[in-house]
Amino acid sequence: MLVVLETKVDSINKHVCSIDTKVLQLQNKVTTLESSLKENVKAVNEMEAGITSLNADVEEMKVKADKTTDEVNTIHQQQWYLETYQRRENLRFYGIPEQLDEQENNLEVLVDFMVNKLNLEDAPRFEFQRVHRVGKFDASQRKPCQIIARFLRYGDREQVFSQARQLKGTGMGISPDLPKGVVDVRKKQIDTLKKAKKEGKRAYFSRAEPDKLYVDGHLIPVSE
Repeated sequence: MLVVLETKVDSINKHVCSIDTKVLQLQNKVTTLESSLKENVKAVNEMEAGITSLNADVEEMKVKADKTTDEVNTIHQQQWYLETYQRRENLRFYGIPEQLDEQENNLEVLVDFMVNKLNLEDAPRFEFQRVHRVGKFDASQRKPCQIIARFLRYGDREQVFSQARQLKGTGMGISPDLPKGVVDVRKKQIDTLKKAKKEGKRAYFSRAEPDKLYVDGHLIPVSE
């Protein structure tokens, strides 16, 4: 009987030892998991901190990019204004028929146009620094090449430009000689200009800042 009890006790002790071993193993696994979890949490926190820092850098770059864009636009505007000033004695003439001869005298053609279409009898006395067609002669073109005239005296230029309204409905016209950048901006606002004038409002492009449209004294932003 004693032998049987001892055998059972040994068996129980072995079983307890086995359980202790498994518990220790489980504790080790828990410790390992906790350590791994802490490392993962640390990694996640570091990742989140990195993302936050990256987002801050991106926002800073956007601000710098916007500032650079504004600076570039300002430089372009200043270049436009300078070029507009340099062209202040110029006018562009549209729709004046071209002679079927590459040797046409542009000055004679322009003076004849001003006398007969603008009723400027004193046009022959006007002096010019240069008069030329834009582009090459092509008899197949539907529209004549424009003529650019650079007046010697600004007063003569203004006198001619003041007569432009007489050309309404003729297919011919006169405009200031503006840089392409200004022309592109004005194209975006031309419908607004026409609408405002149709409504009886005072609408005009500034002479000092030719890319800016004013309606009843208010600056109208350019719509993209």
